[in-house]
Amino acid sequence: MSQPRFQIVSQDMGGWVRFFLVSGEPTGELGPFLSQCLTQWMREHPDCRVRLIVPMSSNGDTSELHAWYDRTIFPDSSTMPRPVTLSEPG
Repeated sequence: MSQPRFQIVSQDMGGWVRFFLVSGEPTGELGPFLSQCLTQWMREHPDCRVRLIVPMSSNGDTSELHAWYDRTIFPDSSTMPRPVTLSEPG
């Protein structure tokens, strides 16, 4: 099995996420690969609505993608006890 030639990671910054190359060198433009990673991230986070995507460039080539998002469903982090509804048997 062959090893990947390069690795792209995402870093969620809480309200925005960035995609960037951490190792290796792609054999073409990096932009389409970053876009594929963003698409996969969106599939994995259906509770997030992407508002803005900005390509970051270095020497005229896309080197990162930054995407700002709104979260539509938040996990319950409340420390309050949940109400319990009891019904009479019978």
